[in-house]
Amino acid sequence: MKKTTLCFLFLASIVLHSQSVYEPVYNTNIYDFLERTADKGIINLFTDIRPLSRQMIAEKLLVIESNQSELTETEKARLDFYKREYAFEIKFIEKDTSEISEFFSSDKDFRFNFFKFYSPGFTFVADPVLGLGYELRSKTYHQYTGIQFHGRISDNWGFYFNYRDNLEQGNKIDVGKKFTPSTGIIISKSSTNSIQYSETRGGISYGWDWGLLTAGKDFINIGSSYQSQVILSGKTPSFPFIRLEIIPVSWFKYNFIHGWLNSNLIDSGTIRYTGVTSTFEDRSKTFSKRQKYYVGHSLSFEPLDNLWLTLGESIIYSDQLEFIYFIPVFYRFADHYNSKGGGDTGDNAQIFFNTSYRWEEIKSKFYLSLYIDELSPESIFSGSNNAQVYAVIFGGKFTNPIWSNNYFTLEYTALKPYNYMNGDPAQTYFSSGYQLGHWIGSNAVQLYAEMEQYLPCLINLKAYYTYVIKGEKENINSYYDRVTPTYPLLAGDNSYYSDIGGEISYSPLNDLSLELKFSYINVASGRFESEYGIDKDFSFGTFVRYGF
Repeated sequence: MKKTTLCFLFLASIVLHSQSVYEPVYNTNIYDFLERTADKGIINLFTDIRPLSRQMIAEKLLVIESNQSELTETEKARLDFYKREYAFEIKFIEKDTSEISEFFSSDKDFRFNFFKFYSPGFTFVADPVLGLGYELRSKTYHQYTGIQFHGRISDNWGFYFNYRDNLEQGNKIDVGKKFTPSTGIIISKSSTNSIQYSETRGGISYGWDWGLLTAGKDFINIGSSYQSQVILSGKTPSFPFIRLEIIPVSWFKYNFIHGWLNSNLIDSGTIRYTGVTSTFEDRSKTFSKRQKYYVGHSLSFEPLDNLWLTLGESIIYSDQLEFIYFIPVFYRFADHYNSKGGGDTGDNAQIFFNTSYRWEEIKSKFYLSLYIDELSPESIFSGSNNAQVYAVIFGGKFTNPIWSNNYFTLEYTALKPYNYMNGDPAQTYFSSGYQLGHWIGSNAVQLYAEMEQYLPCLINLKAYYTYVIKGEKENINSYYDRVTPTYPLLAGDNSYYSDIGGEISYSPLNDLSLELKFSYINVASGRFESEYGIDKDFSFGTFVRYGF
C-alpha cells in the first residue's frame, strides 16, 4: 500500500475517533491482529501506549479491508470476525443514519449481543461476563460472573463499564499472585481453600477532532512488550485516573495520566473506635488509608516512517493532591518546588524512554523500553553504578518466519536491584501491594520466547518458554547506607526458574473463547521455592469464557 494513501487514511482517523471508549488491554487477540497487519505494512499503528479506543480500532479495520489482497485467507476470516465486533463503530464512521434495536440476536453483519441499540445520536451494547475454569493437576476451580456495557452519546461522549466477581477454590490457590504475569488481586473474602475478589473497569470520555479526555478506572500499559512492560504494566489491579490524549498531527502524540493508587497504608490520624463488640466480624474501629498518586506524561514522535520514539517522566507522590502536577511541565521542577525547605525530601520521580521500529521488508517489529528509577550523572563519570537503578526490555516480533500465519517473539528483560522501591513506603512504585512495572520484580533478568500459529476457524496455537534469574531480596536500608560501592544486576545469591508451556484457543463467536493451557515448571530454586511457594510441577487446565 502506498504511504500517501496510508497517511490520508490515518489523518482522517484522527478526526473520527473523537467519542470512543477504550478496548481493554487484556483483549490481546484484536491487538495482536492489528500488530501483525501493521508489521506487514498494511496499516500505520502506534501501540507503545495502550489501550486504544474502539473507534480507532474500527478505523484500522476499514483500512485493512481496503487492502484485503495482502491478507491470507485465515486473516480475511479474522477481519470479518472483528468487523462484526466493531460494527457500530464502523456504522458511525460511515455516517449510517439507520436505527437498530435488538435483544438476544445476531446476524452476518453484527455479533451476538444480549442487547444492542444503534442510532446516529446514541448507541448502547450490553452483555453478561462469564468464565469457568478448572486446573486438573492441582484440582483448583475458578469462576467469574459479571456484566459489561459500552456506548456513545452524540458525537463526543462515550462510556463503558465492566464488572466481574471472582471465586477461586482448591488446595493450591495462588493467593498472592506475586510471581506471575496475571494481574494482582484485592481479596474481599477468604477461607481455608477459597478466595473471592472483584474487578471493575469503566469510564466516561469526551473527544474532539484532535484529542480525547477520559475519567475512568482501567489498566494502562506504557512500553513495548508482548509479555509485560517495565514502565507501566497490568500487574497491579486497575486504578482510577484522568487521561488526556492530544494528537494534533499524525506523527506526534501527547499522553497525560493522573492516577489514584492504593497505598495499603493506614492513616493513623483517621482511626476511630466504633464501640462495636461483635466477635463474628470485627467492626471495632474504622480508618482511612494514606493517599497515593501516580502522575506521568510523555511525548511520542514518528521522525521516520514506522519509527516511534517516546520520552516521558512520572512521579509517585502522597498525602495530598498537588495541583502543580496537573500542569504539563517538567515534573522535576514541580518536585523541587514541593520539597523546598524543611524535612521534605521530595517525591519519587522516574523517567522513561521507548522506541519501536517496524521493518516492513521482513515483516517484523523491533523495540526497546527503558525505565530509569534513579540515575546519578556524577556516579556515571566516577565509574560507579551505585545510584543507577533502571529496567530495560529489548526484543522483536517476526511475522511468518517459518510459514504462513506464523509468528515468533523473543524478549530479554533486565531489572537492576531496588527497582520500584523507595525509602518512603507511601511513594514506592506500587499499588495494592503490586509493582506498577514488570511482574518479575527487581534484581532479575528474564528470557522469553513465544511461537504462535493462526489456524482456520479462529483457532490459535501458542508455545512459550520462560527463563528467569533473580538475585537476593534487597534490603532498602542497605541502599541508603551505601554498604557496598555498587549494586550490580543479580546481586547476591541467585535463584533460577524455568517454565515451558502452551495454549490452544478457539473463538466460535465474538467474546466466546474456549482454552486449553498446559505448562511444565522444570526449574524452581531458592527464592522461587521459599518466597513464592513454587514447585517443579506439570499443570493442565481448561477455561471457557464469555466477555472480555
